[in-house]
Amino acid sequence: MQYTIGELARLARVSVRTLHHYDEIGLVVPAARSGSGYRLYTTKELERLQQVLFFRALDFELEDIRRLLDDPAFDARVALETQRTWLRERAEHALSLVRLADLMDAGVSGSDPRAAAIAEGMRLHIDRWFYPCSREHHARLGDMYVDDARFSATYDRIRPGLAAYVRDAIRANRGAT
Repeated sequence: MQYTIGELARLARVSVRTLHHYDEIGLVVPAARSGSGYRLYTTKELERLQQVLFFRALDFELEDIRRLLDDPAFDARVALETQRTWLRERAEHALSLVRLADLMDAGVSGSDPRAAAIAEGMRLHIDRWFYPCSREHHARLGDMYVDDARFSATYDRIRPGLAAYVRDAIRANRGAT
């Protein structure tokens, strides 16, 4: 089956401009051009676009996605399993923030062992997916969540004061053994 660029854009819920850009950078290249020069896509390109959108949802950079998808060793099944794991981890991280906000709303101190336990889960998330993250390093990150307006805004959008509460929970976890 062939799709015009407009049909593919509607199907994937992306803009035509996005598909133009993906073509320009070699990420999703049309299978052919019509006699009038219009981009035409097949199911193969649709499947590749789905992979691109999955990885974009996980905040991968476009160049990293292109390298990954162009790798001859790329295995779609393994990629889907990895995506599923990432999504679960992101959901767990979001749930941790909700739990901390709930504790905060209930008047529980950020230094409470329950808040510290949630902070430990957040630290382990960073340690598993991004880089080694000791409790001391995590405490410095917690300070940054409050000191850097960009981070504060992210947390405080969830609940005003949450950045400071997260920092306090992280500090309490630093002292935990």
